[in-house]
Amino acid sequence: MRILILLVLLSFECIGSSDFVDLNTGYSLTIDSENKRYRIHDQSSLIEFCADDSKYICMKSIHITFAIPKARPLPNNWEFAGITYCRVEILDFKLSDGQVDEGYLVAKSENGLCNELSGKEPRFIYGTKTGLIYIDSFSSSGFQRRFIKYN
Repeated sequence: MRILILLVLLSFECIGSSDFVDLNTGYSLTIDSENKRYRIHDQSSLIEFCADDSKYICMKSIHITFAIPKARPLPNNWEFAGITYCRVEILDFKLSDGQVDEGYLVAKSENGLCNELSGKEPRFIYGTKTGLIYIDSFSSSGFQRRFIKYN
C-alpha cells in the first residue's frame, strides 16, 4: 500500500490552474483549465475537460486521461471513452483546515477487468472536496511518475 502525504487546496474543476510535482524527478505538472493546456516539465499540450452538464468530471489529453462519475455513491467500476476505471479504495483524509474529505483511489484497467489489477496501472486519487490530487503513471519503459498536487 502506498502512503501519501496529501497537501491540497484546489481542484482542476476550478477556473485557473493546478500544480503538481513528480515525487521521483521533481518535474512539475500544471493543468490550466482556463486555457485548456497542461505542461509537464518543458512540454505543453492541449487538454479537454467534460462539460458542466456531463455525468463525469474528466480531462483528456494525449498523456493524461481521467474520468470519475459525479454521482455518489461511486460505483466499483465505470467506463468512459473506452477506458475502464476501477475504484480500488475509499479514503478519508484530513484537510489543512481540519475538515475531512472522502477520496477515492482509482485505477485504469489495462484489460477492462477490475479484479485483475497488477499495480502497474495508472492510478489517481480524487477527493470529493479537493478534486484530483494525485496521479501515478508508468511509461512504456516502466519509469514511474508520481505527481502530487501542491496548490
